[in-house]
Amino acid sequence: MSLALSLLFYCIFYVPWAQVDLASLLLFNQTPIATVNDVSSHPFLLFHDIREVPGYQNRMSSPWSGWENDIMSSANTALSKDFTRPDWGTYDSYDDGWISARGQYAMNLALAYQITKKTSYADKAKEALLNIDIARMPDSTVLMTPEGFKAIGLYSYCLAYDWVQPTLDPDSDRKIRDELAKLADSVYIDLNSSAADDGLNYKDNIYFYDFHGQAYPIMGIAGLTLNDFTNPDNLLLSSTPADWIKVGTDDFFVNDKLHDFGRSMISFGFDNSGQDLFGAYKSYYTDDLVLWAQVYSHYYSRNMFDVYPIAKLALTSELWDSLPNYYGNDFVTNGNIKYDYHRGIINLLDANNRSFALNFDDYVDSSNTLPYSFVDNHIYYGTKPLPSALLYTVYGDYSSVQRKTPPWTSHLSPDSVYQVFRGSWDTDSDWLALITWNVFTGANRDMSHQDQLSFEYYGKGDLLLADGGEDINVLDHYQGRYEVYHNTIAIEDPRNPYPPSPWADSTARGIFKGYYYLNTTATINDLFSTPWMEAVNAGATIKDVANMVGSDADNMELSSPIEYERMVLYPHRDYFIVVDRMEGSQAWGYRNIFRPTSLSIVPSTGTSESQVGHVKGSLAIDNTPFNWLALPYKAETPTEITTNSFNWSTVNPYGNAVDLQVFTVPASEVLVTKHVGRIAGYTEQSEVFSPVVYFRSPPADNTYRVTALISSYPSDVHPAPIAIPVKGTGNAMQVTSKGYSDYVYTGKGDASFGNYSTDADTAFVREAPQPSEFTMINGSYLNLGNTLMAGTSEKADYLSLKRDGSDIKFTIKCDGDGQLTLGQIAPAFWYKVFKDGAEYPNWKLAENGAGMVINLGPGEHTYEIRGFP
Repeated sequence: MSLALSLLFYCIFYVPWAQVDLASLLLFNQTPIATVNDVSSHPFLLFHDIREVPGYQNRMSSPWSGWENDIMSSANTALSKDFTRPDWGTYDSYDDGWISARGQYAMNLALAYQITKKTSYADKAKEALLNIDIARMPDSTVLMTPEGFKAIGLYSYCLAYDWVQPTLDPDSDRKIRDELAKLADSVYIDLNSSAADDGLNYKDNIYFYDFHGQAYPIMGIAGLTLNDFTNPDNLLLSSTPADWIKVGTDDFFVNDKLHDFGRSMISFGFDNSGQDLFGAYKSYYTDDLVLWAQVYSHYYSRNMFDVYPIAKLALTSELWDSLPNYYGNDFVTNGNIKYDYHRGIINLLDANNRSFALNFDDYVDSSNTLPYSFVDNHIYYGTKPLPSALLYTVYGDYSSVQRKTPPWTSHLSPDSVYQVFRGSWDTDSDWLALITWNVFTGANRDMSHQDQLSFEYYGKGDLLLADGGEDINVLDHYQGRYEVYHNTIAIEDPRNPYPPSPWADSTARGIFKGYYYLNTTATINDLFSTPWMEAVNAGATIKDVANMVGSDADNMELSSPIEYERMVLYPHRDYFIVVDRMEGSQAWGYRNIFRPTSLSIVPSTGTSESQVGHVKGSLAIDNTPFNWLALPYKAETPTEITTNSFNWSTVNPYGNAVDLQVFTVPASEVLVTKHVGRIAGYTEQSEVFSPVVYFRSPPADNTYRVTALISSYPSDVHPAPIAIPVKGTGNAMQVTSKGYSDYVYTGKGDASFGNYSTDADTAFVREAPQPSEFTMINGSYLNLGNTLMAGTSEKADYLSLKRDGSDIKFTIKCDGDGQLTLGQIAPAFWYKVFKDGAEYPNWKLAENGAGMVINLGPGEHTYEIRGFP
C-alpha cells in the first residue's frame, strides 16, 4: 500500500474529521520527506515535514495527544480573534492582547495548520503575522520586563512564519518578512538601550532573568528564520540577521560585545558548572534556551550541546542539584518544586544523560510527596515549563530507553557556586549543599540573599536544616535576604553593639554577600573526593555585614576584616562535619545559625501571624524540651542554657520518625527565635514558622568551631558525639559508632586531642579500631602519641589517607617540592608505589625501617602504596 493510501486509511478511521483536510493531506503527501537539512524552503526551524515530527507520529498516544489538544485548543480560540484590531485583550497581569500572547496564538495556529492542513488555521495565522505591528507591548508587568514579553512574541511569530510560509502569496510573504525584521531589529536595539520604553537601562545593567536571558537566544532564532533576508524594501534597520545570529551564539555563549563586562551573557545566569544563579527564575528563560538549542541543532545539523557545552550543563543541572526526593532545593529564590522540562532536550542528550534525565522527569511527574508543591511552569504554558508546540515537535517515544541514576553522587566543582554532597540516589540519602558564591550577576534577587558560605541539609527523607527560601506573601516579606534565613554565621561587635535588627530582633549581623555587586567573594581553598572522604574548604574575607536601608539590604563596614573559613567533611558518607574558623585582629562575637525544619508542614491559611502555619517538629536543647512554637514571631529569646547540642524530632513526608542531632564544640549559649521560611512548596501555604537556633560564642580575636550533623531513624545505631579537651588552641570532638571512633579537631598551631597531636588547622582521624584513615588540612604532621603517622617537609594544603592492611591510598596537595614521611610501614613487606596511576620510583624506606619517605611534586596527586609479604 502506498504511503498516501496508508495515511488516508489512518485519517478516515482514526483521526477526528474536524482536525484533517483530506484533500490537502493527499496533495501534501506528494512532497517527499526531506532526508537532509535543507534551509532553502520552509519549514526548516524544527522540521521539514510534519510527518517527521514525533508528536504527529504518536498523536493518538499520551503525552503527544495531550500536547496536540493544547495546540488545537489555542488555535481554535484564536480563530475567533480579530488580529487586525489592536484593542482586544483582558488587560490584566497576563493580557492576551499583548504581543507575546498574540505571538503564541499565531504559533499554535500555524502548527494546527501543519497538523490538519485546514486552510482556516493558515489564513488566521497569516492575519496575525500581517498585523505584528499593531500588537501591544505591555506598559508595565508583574513578571519580566515589557521588552521580555516583546521578545517572546518574536520567537512565536518566527515559528508561526516558518510553519505557515508555504501557504503565503508572494506579496504577503514579503510584508510578513518586513514585519518580522522590524520586530527583530527592535528587540536588538533594546538589548543595550540606555533608554528603553520601560525606563530601564539595558546598556549599563544586565537583566538576565527579566529580559536578556530570554532575548539573546530568541535573537538567534530570528536570525535563522530570516537568514536570507536582504531588506528589499530598504527598511530603516540598525541590524541584520547576521547580527542577530551573533547575539544568540558569540555574544550569548562566548563574549558579549553589546556590553562592556568582558564575559558571555549566559555567565550572568549560570556559573561554569551550569548551576542557575537565580533559583526559580530559571522558568523565565528555560523555554527560550531549550527552543534555541533545538532550532540551532536542526538548522546547522550540529548539536548545540557539542558546540556550546555550557548550554547542556545549564539545562541538566537539576540532575545533580535537586534534593534526594527529586524536588528543587532552596538556593536563593528556588523552592521545593518540581522541574520536568528536560523532555524538551532529551533528543539532544547522549545515551547516558538521556537515561538519567528520563529517570529524573519520570520520578518528578509521578511524585506527590509534597502536596503543596507543583511543577514549575511558565505563564503562557499552563502547568508546563515548555510550550506544547515545542514538546510535540521534539520529544520522541523513549519508552524503551532504560531509566538509570547517574554513577556519580556528589557534585563538587571549583567552577560552581553550589557544592552538593550526596550519599546515594535513595530518597532518604544524606545531602548537603554549600554555597560558594564567586560571581557577579548584576541582580538583587540573588545577590541580596546574604547566604555566603551557608548550607542546607537533608537526611532520612526530610529537609532538616533548610534555607529560608524567599518569603513574599506572609508577614514582613523580607524575601529571605538576611542571615536569619540561612544556616550561616552572624557577627556581633563588642565595641559598638548593633541595635536589635528589624528583621530578626538580633544584635548580630550576617555576612554581606552583596546587593547588585558582589561584596564578599568566596574562594575554594581545598576540594577533594575520595572513597573514604569528601571535603570542600572555602573561605572569604568579611569586610561588611548586612544592614537594612528602607526595605532593602545594605552593608555596614567592619572596623577590621575577618578571615572566615567554612569546611564540610563527609567521612564515608556517614554524617556531616562542618568546621568554622574565624580569625581577626580584633575581638568579635560569633553566632552559628541553624534552622531546624521539615517538609511536613501545617500550611498557612492566610498572611497574618495567627494564620501562618509551621513546620512539624519538636526542639530539645541539651535534652530539655523547648516550646519554640509558643514564642512570639521574630522575638529573639535567650534559653539560659549553655550546651553543645540540640535535637530536632519530626516525621518525614513518608511517615517515618526522624531525629536530627546538631552537636558542636565549644559549648555555647543558646538563643531561639521563631521566624518564617518557605518550605515544601512555593505558595503562601508553604511560608511557615520554624525555629532558628543560635550558638553564641563570646568575643574573641579567633574562634574555631566543629559541628556534627547526625540524622537517624529511631531504630538506627547512630553516631554518638562528645566534646574532648584540647591542649593548645582549638576545639575537638569524638564521634563513636558501631565499628569506629572519629576524632575531629580545628584550631591553630601545635595542639593535641585524645591520643593525637598535630599542627594542622583541621584534622580528622578514624579508628576502626586502630587508626585506619586520617585527613589533615594545612598541616605538616600528625602523631599518635610519640609515633609519627605522617609528616611533610612543608605544610600540605591537605592530606587524606586510608590504610587497608599493608596497602595505603592517599591524596595530597602541596605548593612545592617536598617530602612526605609515612610512619607505621611494616619493614617485612616489599612495596610498589603508584602516583596518579603510574608506577613511581621516587621513594625509599626510612633508615629506621619503620617508615617510608616519598618525594612529592607540586599540585594535587593521588598515590597508592601496595605492600607484598
